[in-house]
Amino acid sequence: MKIVTTIEEFNKINVQRIENGMVVGKRTIAFSDYVESLMNVQPIDNLVAHFASRIEDMKDFFEQIETDSNLQIFLTAAFQSISSYALVNNSDYIQLIKTLLSRCGSISINPDLREQLLKGFLTGLRNLPKDRVYADLTVAMIKRLLQESQQSIVANEVISDIVQMARESATPALKEWFDIGVKDMDVSWLEKEIDKRANEERVLAISEIPKRCVAFKKTSSAEFYAIEIPKAQFRVKFHNVAYDAVGHPRLVAIIKVKDRIFTGMSLFAIEDKGEVTLNTELFHYPYSNVYESGQVCWSGIGQYEIKTPNDISILPTTFLTGINNTHLQSNVRKLFDEHNDKPFEDAKLKPFGKKLKEKF
Repeated sequence: MKIVTTIEEFNKINVQRIENGMVVGKRTIAFSDYVESLMNVQPIDNLVAHFASRIEDMKDFFEQIETDSNLQIFLTAAFQSISSYALVNNSDYIQLIKTLLSRCGSISINPDLREQLLKGFLTGLRNLPKDRVYADLTVAMIKRLLQESQQSIVANEVISDIVQMARESATPALKEWFDIGVKDMDVSWLEKEIDKRANEERVLAISEIPKRCVAFKKTSSAEFYAIEIPKAQFRVKFHNVAYDAVGHPRLVAIIKVKDRIFTGMSLFAIEDKGEVTLNTELFHYPYSNVYESGQVCWSGIGQYEIKTPNDISILPTTFLTGINNTHLQSNVRKLFDEHNDKPFEDAKLKPFGKKLKEKF
């Protein structure tokens, strides 16, 4: 089957369907309907790229548009798509957005649409690179919103994003971003909102605590958990040889999590007495796959996504019950034989020479 179309002076389109050399169907449609049918099957990226490449025509169109409704619909879609890197990295598209912003000045944007624009833009703002072209666009958008909205409304929506970006990206590029954004703006609203928040009690973090977690630390880049493992006998393997109950000392594992991914663990022995505190003395782990520094050698690092607190608390046991070898401990087989079906004697522990707080 094939489709044959004949264009008559851009007025109408004659469409014929041919099967086995014979015309089995035909119809006449308007040229605009034909073009629209072709546009409907195009990827949206192609359509936007086409519009962006015709920026001068777009400027003329928006200057002459008579109804606000179509412009409002287009504005909403344009700003909500700003988080798509396939579009945002197009310099023509950036110019198109600026053209839309300038056109906004001559129409009245209704409150519902204004809220949609604000939310859509801020969603994209979180993902934009911190360089000059996006800084200019961001400043233009905030200025426009300040004209259209009550300053307090804009401040409440924008301030959290600006402060969050400052906390997460203290880089020269971000400093340039702020320099551009601040020097040309009336920032009294920003100063007012910061001052108002200065005396507010804010929740900095809230989290469930994993089982047997004795200490927790959060830095600007990661979270650290100190997990206690009670003195016990574990089923382990030395290569292919299984041991049912090898005595292990009481342990403490320091686990690092970054962006919900398990990225590191140190393991130390501790004496089986009293509560574990930051002042607890550390001892070397007696078996294999642990460096002198306490850092474990484990293929599981970087492989586990942390979805629940329980995912953190089971990591030490998962490591302990894995396959052992002579890596970093040449006599591990002898030690397993000595401690199989027996509790580990604390007298055999070798002092590490530091307290938990010094490694945490």
